[in-house]
Amino acid sequence: MASLTHVCMWQNNGWKNITADEAARLHPGGGVSAHSGLFMCELCGQYVLLTDGNYQRRHFRHSSAEKSKDCPERTTGAYIPMVYGISDHELPLRIKNVSNDNFEFEMGFIPVPDKLFSRNNKIIVESTDYGRNRYVYLWERLNAGGVTYLSVGDKPSSGFRIYVEEGKEDVYKFWPKYNSGITASGTVFDAKTGRKMVTDADVVVGKKILYFKKKPD
Repeated sequence: MASLTHVCMWQNNGWKNITADEAARLHPGGGVSAHSGLFMCELCGQYVLLTDGNYQRRHFRHSSAEKSKDCPERTTGAYIPMVYGISDHELPLRIKNVSNDNFEFEMGFIPVPDKLFSRNNKIIVESTDYGRNRYVYLWERLNAGGVTYLSVGDKPSSGFRIYVEEGKEDVYKFWPKYNSGITASGTVFDAKTGRKMVTDADVVVGKKILYFKKKPD
């Protein structure tokens, strides 16, 4: 059984890419449940499990109890290059530096092939609300080894548009052109990790969450 290849673990205040072999060395005592929240799929934002290795080499896989079954790595197989539709998947969003008066949102950009960019290409994220604030970053800011979180401001925008200045159109096989933000019906974040929880995610009793709801215009 091939392991999922786009898995990260929360380490030193950030999500870091990790292999199944590395995770097995950290947890030699057996399997790790998806409910532990230790390992997350970078593509769909859902927690994944690490198998116990009793029957096969230890590997990451999606849980059968997941709400969403449309992760591209689940549906196409881990051995196939990851390409997915821009309308089906979003980049992860998280909140950080939360206090009584302030907070900040960050968007996580998954790695894309270097050939799609040159050193001076720019990534532009524009909020759809609050004056359409723009956040501009050079391609060289991205980490090739895992998700790179970039600030998208302190306003709970309902969505963000992603532009790639002079980059190749194929980048949108990996990133969407539009990413949702805070909805009018409310958006939930995990208070410990700051990560935006997927729609219809289970809320565990005793686990602290942060709930944001966009005010009507």
